[in-house]
Amino acid sequence: MQEFRINSDEFVFYPRELISPAEFVQQTSHPIEAFLSSGSVQKLSHGALRVLIKTSNSPCPDNVMLWLYQKLCFDPERALVESAFNTLKSCVTEKFTTWRPNFNDFYQTFQSFGADFSSVTKPPISEEDRTTTIELFPIFNFKRVVYFLLHCLKNKAHNFSETDILRLIKIMYQFLGDPHVHSIVTEISMCLDELYNHFSDLQWAFNISKIITSFREAIPSGNHAVYVKIIVKSPQISPRAAHFKSLLAQYMIHKICLLYTSPSPRDS
Repeated sequence: MQEFRINSDEFVFYPRELISPAEFVQQTSHPIEAFLSSGSVQKLSHGALRVLIKTSNSPCPDNVMLWLYQKLCFDPERALVESAFNTLKSCVTEKFTTWRPNFNDFYQTFQSFGADFSSVTKPPISEEDRTTTIELFPIFNFKRVVYFLLHCLKNKAHNFSETDILRLIKIMYQFLGDPHVHSIVTEISMCLDELYNHFSDLQWAFNISKIITSFREAIPSGNHAVYVKIIVKSPQISPRAAHFKSLLAQYMIHKICLLYTSPSPRDS
């Protein structure tokens, strides 16, 4: 995985041709797999697959869950995307499957949407290209992916490590400033709140410092504009969100004070 960077450019998503969802490939004789391989994919939009999964005597196979996740992310038909979302949500909540999404599932999806988290400096994009990029951005799919992430966080139906939680926090803050996703700022803020709630009250005092440190490591040295961007965009929908915003602002002020109070070489 490339090194994660936070930059001052408001754009996180850059033009990229979206991949097409793969066709389902049957791997076993499981009834659900047989159903999908029989040309019945369109029944997904009518909830038939969800009913079959709920009434099955065995967990839904991982390859079916991954195929549904691909549909959620990349299918151009909104009815199929919505049905894939509802099926995934009920499966992970009601434990009809042992599959749980991990960090790479979401990270690779965001990259497939055109997100660049690694470059400190971005290539210039004209206003015309920026407008076109926003118009072509698959916002409906992106919304459902964020909703699914939020659902998994709320129900603890995921395979995220502590390091993954820190990475997701930084990613959500990057998203807050991007014009592509202005329509779901509330949901992104709710994801942040759930990510903060991953830590118990006893862990929070220790982990808030780790979160601040992870931001310091991801922001180019001396680039105070990035801190301003994050602080301005930071939601205050919970005490922990407000705590993070306050500490990051204090750190930025401390760094600026050091910059202007440190003696110059001629003074030493």
